Parts: sequence; structure tokens; C-alpha cells
Amino acid sequence: MDWTLYETQSKRWRDEGKQYATAINAFVEKGMRDGWDSVEAEPQETRTDMAQEVLKVVRQANESGEITALRKYFPPSYGPLIELIREKGQAIRSVFYIDDNRTVFTVGASWEATTVYLLTRDRFEVLPNVSGVGRSSDGRIYALAYEDGIYTYDGWQGSQLQRFDWPTGLEGVMGEWATEPMEDARSITELIPFPDRQRLLLVNATGVYVLSAEGTKRLHPDEATIQEWKEDLEEGEPLQIDMEHGAISRDGKWIAFGSQDSEHLILDAELNIHNVWYPESSYPHYALFSYDNHKVLFNACHFYNGVSIAVPLEQTDSYDTTNKDGSQFIVDDECRIYAGVSWGDVFIVGDAYGYIRAWSTTGEFRWRLFVGSTISGMDISPDGKILLVGTYGGMLHRIRLDMGRDEYTIGTGDHSEERRWLIWKEEQQILAW
Repeated sequence: MDWTLYETQSKRWRDEGKQYATAINAFVEKGMRDGWDSVEAEPQETRTDMAQEVLKVVRQANESGEITALRKYFPPSYGPLIELIREKGQAIRSVFYIDDNRTVFTVGASWEATTVYLLTRDRFEVLPNVSGVGRSSDGRIYALAYEDGIYTYDGWQGSQLQRFDWPTGLEGVMGEWATEPMEDARSITELIPFPDRQRLLLVNATGVYVLSAEGTKRLHPDEATIQEWKEDLEEGEPLQIDMEHGAISRDGKWIAFGSQDSEHLILDAELNIHNVWYPESSYPHYALFSYDNHKVLFNACHFYNGVSIAVPLEQTDSYDTTNKDGSQFIVDDECRIYAGVSWGDVFIVGDAYGYIRAWSTTGEFRWRLFVGSTISGMDISPDGKILLVGTYGGMLHRIRLDMGRDEYTIGTGDHSEERRWLIWKEEQQILAW
């Protein structure tokens, strides 16, 4: 490509991009420090008219393999592409870092037909006949979902460990009410092998299940809850939960889960109730264990906002939410969380507004970084240096942590994006940027 042909457009793109990043960073800093009533009108993106033209340049750079030059002349940005994202975006979730050269992820929301991709550097490969992928909380065991069952493996492409049957969705459901297997029982919201290699946690719109060689056990909703719901549902009407979520601690000792109509629930490894915590906002939405297995972060949402609490795992009594001396406390009172990772002493989560946020496990704010769109998937490398982020905008981001930032970054902290990929509907190929 002759990049001198794009000097004028590039200058405008870069100059206005810097101006916007500076203005929005100042806007957010003041709002966070002094309260949102103290800020004036939010700065507006001025480059939306360039979106189609820049997308053409991105396509051409991919055809010629000039991604480094593309990022120099047209640094990646989210705001100018919002209309294109609304048209072409799709969920990038179940994102897993395999090694420095390979990433596996799922395209499509849990209620849609899904495709699983293996990314090797900038080359994408569809995994045939695979509808979903999962990984154990300690990073050792992978799970792949096929039509005939779910298989677990010792490492990526390692030896097969177990095969599990899909649930029917009828587990714990009274036979006189529903007799046909539920179609959504083969969907996947979360797919997490236990570190013990013998079991698998499956979360979907019909419930939260533990799969094992002995069969399938429904954790949520339990039989008593289903009995209550039965009175409000017609015979044969499918059972469904919303905002379903689940997590397993790295050591395999704890399971955290819930849904819109539950509390925050914790079981021990033997599937006995360990504790029940009441949400600080309307609806339980997400759970994430700390890296050291000592705490669990619970998020509850209200519309696109939410409240997150940190809960100690070795104590069984409820505590005042303002107490930080080893008991439950509020970590954040703004975010609706969709994805997250823990590493060291930090929770790193992605929210509904496109921000990645980090807090210490004792509640101190560390940093935030804006990528745009609702965050739908996230993983971190074992050394804590590479963060992978998928969004509902159809983008996959590879971010290097604590290695400096550029003047186009929206957020705080010394983090820089190495690459993003546009995995968009109606595009002939996945586009690197």
C-alpha cells in the first residue's frame, strides 16, 4: 500500500483521536473524583464520518499484510465505528489464552448458534463440530462441546480425560409437568471442568449443573424452587433462568453461582451449601474467585449498573457491608459485570459500558481501561502480562499490561493494546488491526 495517499485522513484521525482521548479522560477523572453532578457535557467523538473509509483501509491493509503500518497511520478506535458495530458486532466470549501464540474463543451469544475459533498468531481456524469451549479454573483442563457430549482434555489438544452426557433440563423437574428434553439444555453460558478431572460445571438458561460419570446433578434452581415456579408456569412450559452464572475456585474447593431470581450462593466441593449472601443490587449477575482462593467477588446488577461485594470463603456468618476487616464489603457500586479474571491480588473485570476495571482484593481501585462495547469474555496469561478481552461488538483485544501506554488510550494505568481483531458479521474475513 502507498500510505502517503492517506496522509490527510491519517492526520485528522490521529489528531482528533488524541483530542478525544484527552477530553474523555479528563471528563471521567472529574466525575469519579468530584461526582457526576459536577461535570459538564460529555465530550463527543468527531470522526464518525470517517468510519466507512477507514474500514476500507483496514481491509486493504489486511490483504497486503501491513498491520503495523495500519496501526501507525490509523490507531485503532471504538467511537467512530459505533454504527458499524451495531450492524456487524457479535459476542466474542469463552476467551482462553493457551500460550503466547494461541487463543481459543467462541463467537455467538449463548442463545445463538456458535462457532469456536483457534487463533494462531493472525491465522484463524474454525474447530469443526465444536459448539463450545471451556477451561478449568486452574488453567489445566480444557473442555470441548460436541453434539454427542462434552469431552475434557489434559491441556490443549492433550489426552482425553472424560466424556459427559448433556443434561436434558429435566433434572429435578417433576415428571408430570415437563417430559420433553429442553432444547436450551445444550446451550452454554459457562463450561468449567473441576480441577479434580472428574466433574464439569455447566451453566445455561435451563440451570446450573454438575456433570459426572454418575450422571447430572442440578444445583440451581433446586427442586423446592422449581416447585414454587410450577404454580406460575403452564404444563409443558420450559424452565428458564436469566442472568445465570457460575464459577469454581482455582483449588476446586468452592463453587459460586446464581441467577436473577436467587441470592449469591456458595457450595463446597461436596456440593453442600456453604453460604448464602444477599445481593447489594437488584439481581445477581456474576461471580469471580480471587487468585488465592480466599475470597469471591459477587456482582448484582440493576439495568446497566451494579454493585460488587467481596466475600470471605472461610467464614460462614453474614457481616456488615462496610466492614473490610476480613468480612463482606462493597468493592464497587457502579458496574454491571459480564466477564473477569483474577491474578495476584487483583480482580480485573469487564463491564456493560466497555470498561475494564481492576481492584485489589481488599477493595482499592487500581486502574481502568476503555475498549468499548459490553465486555463478553476475558482471560489473562499465567504470568499476568497479557490480557485478552472479547466484546459484544465483535472485537477481540490483546492488551499488554504494565508496559506503557500511548496518547490514544482512554483510561488509567500503563497498558497498551498490541492487536485487535474485528470478527464481524458479513465480513469476508476476520480483520486484524
